[in-house]
Amino acid sequence: MFNFFVQRFLSRLILSTLLVSWVTAAVVPHFSGGPRSLQPESGGYFSEPSAGPAQWENDARYHAFVPLVISLQPRVIELQDAWVSNDQGVEGTAYLVGDEIQYWISGTSTFAVAQQVNLEWSLSGPCGPAQVFSGMVTLEPGEWQHVHPSTAPGCSGEHTATVELYGDLVPLQTLSTRFTVDQTTTVVVSDQQGFDRCALSQVSEMAEWWQNSPYQVYNLYLGGVSFYCKDNPLDAAWVEQVAGQGWRFIQTWVGPQAPCTDKYSNRFSYDPETAYSQGRQEAQSAAEASRQLGFTGENIIYYDLEGYHDDVSSCHNAVAAFLEGWTEKLHELGVKSGVYGGACSSFVSRWAEISPPPDDVWIAHWYRSEYDPGASVWDASCVPNDLWDDHQRIKQYAGDHLETWGEVSLGIDSNVLDGEVVAFAGKVQESGAGGDLQLQISGTEIQDLGMLGVDRAWVLSGGNLLLTQDGGDTWVDHTPAGSRVLDVDFYSQLDAWLVRQINSTGELGVMRTQDGGRTWDAGQILPEADRGYRYASAFVAALDGQTAWVVLKIPSGGSFSLGRLLVTEDGGATWQEREAPLGEPVRLLDARSAWMAGGPAGDQLYRTMDGGRTWQPVVLDLPSGGYTVVGLPGFSDRLNGWLAAWQRSDGHPGGVLLLYRTRDGGAGWKIEHSYRVEAAFSSSRGLLAALPFLAGRDPSALQDLLTTRALPPGISVVDFYAGSHGLAFTRTGTCQRAERSPAGAPSHCTRQYRLLSTGDGGFSWRDVGFNLP
Repeated sequence: MFNFFVQRFLSRLILSTLLVSWVTAAVVPHFSGGPRSLQPESGGYFSEPSAGPAQWENDARYHAFVPLVISLQPRVIELQDAWVSNDQGVEGTAYLVGDEIQYWISGTSTFAVAQQVNLEWSLSGPCGPAQVFSGMVTLEPGEWQHVHPSTAPGCSGEHTATVELYGDLVPLQTLSTRFTVDQTTTVVVSDQQGFDRCALSQVSEMAEWWQNSPYQVYNLYLGGVSFYCKDNPLDAAWVEQVAGQGWRFIQTWVGPQAPCTDKYSNRFSYDPETAYSQGRQEAQSAAEASRQLGFTGENIIYYDLEGYHDDVSSCHNAVAAFLEGWTEKLHELGVKSGVYGGACSSFVSRWAEISPPPDDVWIAHWYRSEYDPGASVWDASCVPNDLWDDHQRIKQYAGDHLETWGEVSLGIDSNVLDGEVVAFAGKVQESGAGGDLQLQISGTEIQDLGMLGVDRAWVLSGGNLLLTQDGGDTWVDHTPAGSRVLDVDFYSQLDAWLVRQINSTGELGVMRTQDGGRTWDAGQILPEADRGYRYASAFVAALDGQTAWVVLKIPSGGSFSLGRLLVTEDGGATWQEREAPLGEPVRLLDARSAWMAGGPAGDQLYRTMDGGRTWQPVVLDLPSGGYTVVGLPGFSDRLNGWLAAWQRSDGHPGGVLLLYRTRDGGAGWKIEHSYRVEAAFSSSRGLLAALPFLAGRDPSALQDLLTTRALPPGISVVDFYAGSHGLAFTRTGTCQRAERSPAGAPSHCTRQYRLLSTGDGGFSWRDVGFNLP
């Protein structure tokens, strides 16, 4: 680089010397004593008084040296970008072994003529170091590009291509670009179980679950205008690494929804011709997104069509036209068509009448709250078993819930499969817990719990409500006869509301108690105008004997959180439907003020000041980057409150817990404390919802609890009374994969449920030993 500029300076100096001229000039410097002239003297010039200006001007012996200003602005060649494309010049990040590819660079040159430079391409990755190209190339003035044709490496995995550019007049420059190479993809029938979630799991989390969970298939959200978690760091490298662990994939595209619903901001057209065209466009976009991730062989992609529940012909016709366009275009591209939807609310059975119909269906039919080893794709509501009966079904049977396997807790939806998914040829696919899974369960599953006093508490287990008055030594069943309890809220030690499902009719209703659950009133039936939805989850929040709010969660894909909000202000005699921004629990402050938190990725927070008629999003000051889960706030009075949020930390099994404080009723929140915490906090909304009350009572004690890291792993829900006495329910599990068992032996998983109690604010815990009476 130094020699380059020295050479350029000397060449310009010689040129300037040749151009120097002796010029006659009328230069009359004004010195004291009169004008002076310049006369030659050996070795230079000197000045002396002249006889006068006229004589000086006509005297050819006197000259002035006029210096030439020399420009030293360098001529440069600049390398700007590097990338890889297919043989047609289309840029990409995923290729098959042996594919024809092209290595590209671009840049600019300020030289006036073409220049020759040295160019080298090298590779690093699974195949080891290799040189792709080395030689002299000619670069034209101005903007330029250079392409070198080649073939994809013979080893699958992530590769880094590095280009070097240098020459006599060009300093060394380097750029790198990454791409993945894989074996071809193939469509296979899976009879295993899988999970889906909006937020992308980390590669390390997927590895932990591959080794320790019963799941073997993972849903990938490819994108789409209605996909919520758009900042997922999903790329071909992620797919290649996770496929290498053994996972197979469902692929889902979340585009515009049916035109006859107001629950979605993006909808396709009522006009069948337009809807058909839109379906084709979505198929094209989904197939391209899939190809960019490395799915370049056989393929199947599912469209997420959420429930629209408007039984009118114009809407059905639009849906049929859209799905017809979706399926036809995918088939033209050599891709199989799948569609996801609510068993009843998306009218899945009508899809069989479309020509051509989807090749496979993914049916949302929630009946469980977590993993079910005996789940089956059959007997879904509103979908006869003789439709898509040839290994063409997936069923989503458990909605948004927390599961812990190994050392990782994730919020997921659970699915059972007897349908088609995508696998990578050459990857480990037959390992893992499979159809011969043996599951050993210890303990009793609990859906929810709450503290009513030092020794008084309630739990909700298997649809039954049980209470204890002796710290958990004995439990009494207080379930209303003929009911399955979905949720309960005690607003005092004796007064409570509950939401129940009547066993004989399946209808949803509410009931009240004023004596601690010993007796319940006759109850009322909740208005259910949308009977096409199967409400597997319900949440009740009670203010007093007159005012209660009920949120009914609507089954949906992982990119949505939908619900209905019903409000009574006269003890349940009448109900009004208000707006629900999410299908999540609600926390009441008074009859008009309430909060809701959660959503598809768990990072949304809303408040209402008019009784649920309108809701305003609340934006927290979150550290940049990272997956975040926000809990419900807790208030000690109308102005002062706390809120907890958890943010995943890359490379750490837990994350960072953020404690926010408000002194103006929730109008503004400021981070008061942040702690690095263990995996017990991971995605546990129940834990996040309980922490604000501990912070409000004794922030220093909460800080001690968090920094001592004494909380048990796998916490699903927890509650405290008076800051010291509490109950926590944990779910943990692990699996021994079949390949580690004796030949021919099935995979073996253990699932452990524990009900724990503490009397010192969570520093120590003991097993309560809960069992159903």
